[in-house]
Amino acid sequence: KANLNGKHSNLDINSIYFTHGDNSLNMLYEINHFGKESKSSCIVNGALKESSYKNFKSTLDFKKGSMGSTGTEEEYAVLLSDDAKSLSVPILLAGEDDVIGNHAASAGKIDADMLFYIMNRAISRDVAESMIVESKFSESLSRLDDENLESKLLSFIREKMAKRELDVR
Repeated sequence: KANLNGKHSNLDINSIYFTHGDNSLNMLYEINHFGKESKSSCIVNGALKESSYKNFKSTLDFKKGSMGSTGTEEEYAVLLSDDAKSLSVPILLAGEDDVIGNHAASAGKIDADMLFYIMNRAISRDVAESMIVESKFSESLSRLDDENLESKLLSFIREKMAKRELDVR
């Protein structure tokens, strides 16, 4: 939950998630604009594998007095199996005039043309899919101030991407 109270207050969220196996993930982001000319950006990228489930809810609320403010909430999910489930509910509320609010959510499989293009360069399907997921996560990971943590997260993603559905448990 974030409250943008002062004039020109700012919030920038850029996060990632990766679910696998039969794990579930529930996320709730609440961003309240109170201050004039405040600005928020909430961008979430994720990947779901096997029979995992994700529930993403976000509220971008422009309260009275927040005129001139802008806000964005976006969530993108890559479904890596037919059994993965993604639910996204972005909500945009405006109790003030003269605000700009944007919200978006999408979930889908990896683009077949992109996968074909990468695999056409003698790269296996597993590695190609991992490269695509990593590219979705790259902006968030590059913002980390800790190279060791970034390396650990990339290793985790690569390990989970390489495992077949039957090897998960």
